[in-house]
Amino acid sequence: MSQERLAEACSKQRLPVSVSSIKRAEAEKNILYRTLVNLASFFKVSVDYLLNTPPLSLWTYTRSQAHYFQPCIGRDWELEQISLLYTKVIHSNQAATVCITGMFGIGKTSLIHTFLAQTQDIKTKYVYSTSKKGIFELNPLQHLIRLLLGGPVNTNDSFLRDKAKKCAISQLSFFFILSLAGAKLKETEKMALNSLSKKLKNELEKIMIKCLIARCIDNHITVISIDDLQCADDDYIHFIKILSRECQHYPLLLLLGMRDVAQFTHSPQWLEYSHKIKLRPLHPEHSVSLANIFLSRQELCHVKYQDRKKSALDRAQGHPGILEELLLSIQPEVCVPEKLYQMVQKTIYSFTPDLFYTLKLSAFYRKEMNVDNIHIYISKEFITNKLGQLHTLACSGLIKQVANEYCFSHPLIWEVIMNYMPLLEKALFVSCEASK
Repeated sequence: MSQERLAEACSKQRLPVSVSSIKRAEAEKNILYRTLVNLASFFKVSVDYLLNTPPLSLWTYTRSQAHYFQPCIGRDWELEQISLLYTKVIHSNQAATVCITGMFGIGKTSLIHTFLAQTQDIKTKYVYSTSKKGIFELNPLQHLIRLLLGGPVNTNDSFLRDKAKKCAISQLSFFFILSLAGAKLKETEKMALNSLSKKLKNELEKIMIKCLIARCIDNHITVISIDDLQCADDDYIHFIKILSRECQHYPLLLLLGMRDVAQFTHSPQWLEYSHKIKLRPLHPEHSVSLANIFLSRQELCHVKYQDRKKSALDRAQGHPGILEELLLSIQPEVCVPEKLYQMVQKTIYSFTPDLFYTLKLSAFYRKEMNVDNIHIYISKEFITNKLGQLHTLACSGLIKQVANEYCFSHPLIWEVIMNYMPLLEKALFVSCEASK
């Protein structure tokens, strides 16, 4: 049957199919779904029969996904703000930097991935990397530079050199890109870089970053996202500082995620003009919806596990990451999430003895401490700068200052600290309190 006769026969059965659609179908090009349905009805077969590779059902597709990111619920306003800034960046050809901050488990990574997924739907290209060590085989800076070059991260030196040649504008910038990307340099290349003065190296660094930005623009990358910036070392931070400064006149959105600890407890000067989005705990209704999703993923009926859900919701206090770990634990009413425990443990291992003593004393007497009365609780002789100690603890992320009060950033952090105190030490604190 010819194409014209097929179109005419379909029309007689009130199944509109044009000749051009039939030609597209025969050439294995995309056609409208309603056209596909009409053809299937004419030939009295299923739609799947006419497809070479019929799509999976939604249920099968969902079950086949080995990994998915935490759902982003209750962050509509934040997503809208980032989307508006992104639109402004594209239309104005002027870069913008967005800083997403918040404590452990508040949902920063989830928000970033949700936004990137939305941009991917409109065929926007992006780069995503993390400053956290141990996630990739390469160190974080090498991983980021290879992504900006536009090639696969795990590649051989020959392929990396080809990518760097397309990006570099001079021999020295070529050598510099290779060294920061982790490629093996020849002896002559090492000598050329080592002979440079500090001033020339700084200039070369700026040129190299401009080359990488130009490479991103050529590859139609409009979003550069970097997560866990609080874990970055000095070299990585230095690179991001220059990147944020040099990309100002390009259509690039720099999306940074970080915990508000250490140098990010307060916004550093180089991020003075960035757009800040500080994540707060979720509204109770959103927390309930999120808990139901987490339970459904584990094929657990949220009606049957009401007690577990209630305990997890009460203890998580609106923190999605903490909520998920509590829901998946056997005893959410008493356990502490493993990731939170490890974070607190790693932090206190870096404390001096007097700083750790201050933290334990703060945890023992009360969850909130008034600045005016702090000397009553911290009276140990070798602790001289009491408010300085509390400020250091605030920079660690374990406690926070709210108005005239210092309190623990989350009640579960307080529980972890209390578990670190042996009974003998608690008894000593009790006797000291009685003597006062």
